[in-house]
Amino acid sequence: VCLVKARASRGDDSAASQPHQSSCDQTKDVTLAQEKTPASQAQAANKNLCRINGYEQLNGIAVKRMSAAAALVWCVAPCLANEIPDSVTAFARAYCVECHGAKSQDGDLRLDALPWRLMESEPRERWELVRDYVAEGDMPPAEARKHPSDRRRREFLATLDAAFEAADRQASVGGTPIRRLNRNEYLNSVRDLFGMRMIKLPVSFPDDATHAEFDTMPSGLFLSPAVMESYHDMATEVADRFAPLPHPPSYRSSLVTDTIGGDSARRWFGPNNEFLKFTGFNHSGWVGGLWDSLLVAPASGVYRVSLLANAQAETGADGKPFRLSFHAFDPTEEQLPKRYRLERATRVAEVQVPSGDPYLAQCEVPIESGETFHVYCDNGFRVDDYPTGDLNRSEIGKLLKTLKKRPEPTVELRAMKIEGPVAVPPRVEAFFGVWPPKLDREGLRSKLLPLAEQAYRRPLKAGEADALLDAVMRHGERMG
Repeated sequence: VCLVKARASRGDDSAASQPHQSSCDQTKDVTLAQEKTPASQAQAANKNLCRINGYEQLNGIAVKRMSAAAALVWCVAPCLANEIPDSVTAFARAYCVECHGAKSQDGDLRLDALPWRLMESEPRERWELVRDYVAEGDMPPAEARKHPSDRRRREFLATLDAAFEAADRQASVGGTPIRRLNRNEYLNSVRDLFGMRMIKLPVSFPDDATHAEFDTMPSGLFLSPAVMESYHDMATEVADRFAPLPHPPSYRSSLVTDTIGGDSARRWFGPNNEFLKFTGFNHSGWVGGLWDSLLVAPASGVYRVSLLANAQAETGADGKPFRLSFHAFDPTEEQLPKRYRLERATRVAEVQVPSGDPYLAQCEVPIESGETFHVYCDNGFRVDDYPTGDLNRSEIGKLLKTLKKRPEPTVELRAMKIEGPVAVPPRVEAFFGVWPPKLDREGLRSKLLPLAEQAYRRPLKAGEADALLDAVMRHGERMG
């Protein structure tokens, strides 16, 4: 409820103890008029009618109350219209613009041009700064030529406080929305920060709102409970991959020529199906690769792959010993994983295969949870012996038939065994130095805090470093 009270008794000091008009009120305070005008003008002013919402005050004696609704409209209207209240303008002209006006802008503050848009961040912060300086007595400064009375200072502060409150009531629920990263920005940030393949948004991560004009606008990127829950799920997934718990789920398989994965129409068998031959046509899995068709890594880590194989010659097309390479990929990105192109996969390991009798070649292959891999013979043919890129089924079939007729040697594969994970991912030992890591506060400080600053994209504030280290130490002690 907004009460408007005017007293016009000249020389009546009790007026200072009386409540004054609302901060947003555009009516004229007769007592302020006395301060501004000579006595004769003040006397004339006291005889004027002060009309407020149909009520009259005559000779400055009668005190009238507006209805609550009318008063609220009267007080809020100028604030919402971005009009500076007269009392604020008068105070600023009298005590502020000499140092904060067109000629001088001490502290980079110019009040005569400061917009009265209190629902916008920058103008609001400036006006709040003015309010704080005046309230604390720092403005006007002690050396200023003019200083307001205590009563006028209180009146100015009340005006600002009421205007701030009115603006807050009119602001959207929750104020200005926090601008979070959209789905793509968030996923790319996590991938870049931790350098992990196969990091995906949780299934529960809600879609960004589509009503916003752009997908980076705060109005479409609000923080909901579902988004916060998804952040927690993603953090758990990253923690499991970066600092894995002991005894992860494992995988084991043992395959022979009949069960080693390959395209049924394009696999190249030796006599009596004793072995499989790598075609050397390294376009995609179905024409050049062999694999375990059931493997989808249950956990990130190093998988031990044992190959019973031999090369048909000492060197391949590049003059170097024959070698097999392992290329990891996400099998869900292709309708049929065998069609996954080599150029899109990530080369993660290789092993040399000697010529002569079958040899048990072992290789440690690091892959991420959810990945699988294809095995290719790197140097059966020279790189420019066949085209790559977009090829249709007919083109691939003709090329493969031509390459199979060529006399170049290749690698024979008789069996394949996979087990793992047998070790944590290489990034874990590279980051911590040893695994499991030692629960050492100073060691964690040198490892964790630089990562935190990368994530925050700024230096850590006071207390943040200790809070992070304390949390890790408590967790480590709890886990034993």
